[in-house]
Amino acid sequence: MGLDAVELIMGVEETFHISLADDELEKTQTAGALRDLIIQKVKTSNASTCLSMAAFNIIRRALISSCGVSRRAVRPESKLFEMLGTTQFRQVWSTLANTTGLRLKPLSLSKKLNAVAGLLISLVLLATIAGAFLARLEAPYIIAVTVLLPMLFAVILFVLLYPFADALPKGFATVSDLANDAAARNYTELSKRVGAVNEREVWSILCTVISEQLGIDREKITPESRFVGDLLP
Repeated sequence: MGLDAVELIMGVEETFHISLADDELEKTQTAGALRDLIIQKVKTSNASTCLSMAAFNIIRRALISSCGVSRRAVRPESKLFEMLGTTQFRQVWSTLANTTGLRLKPLSLSKKLNAVAGLLISLVLLATIAGAFLARLEAPYIIAVTVLLPMLFAVILFVLLYPFADALPKGFATVSDLANDAAARNYTELSKRVGAVNEREVWSILCTVISEQLGIDREKITPESRFVGDLLP
């Protein structure tokens, strides 16, 4: 089992607070089979109330009370940009997290900050290559230096830039997107409030975990998607 698969299973176990045995996983070849296995292990119901609805209600109350948004404006399909009238979400995200007590997906770097980071990394790469040749390093050392130093610089740079991230995470456009992701990140707390997770919700949360752990767009994940070949290289 590759590292990606191990990270995925750990993410599923941590999210749903279950334990998946090796012999169970050997029989779980598709995303749909993994969903069915999770359903067997968690308390589910066919009630219409679901975790994403619970998360939506909590977020809606916070948007109304702390962000000055009218109740009528907060609908699942409401566009976050249009509703909040901003493209800089750092303050909004902080307010929502503090008011709701929910864990939210970290914000992304804006296009401007990504462009600045890309330019700085390119300059460091060019400077490193030039320095390696001027120092007359042997080929193996040139390769090592020109790969490792820019990579190290990139990691440090993004760590330093992260506090200034103010763009919506990838795939976030509506209040529904925010609520669905919050439901996955706050599964334990919300499932206690609701009493039991809806079976449809298991699939939604699982897709969120797979998408985040493997870096795959949610739209590409279907119950028939095989882990080996479709989702994992």
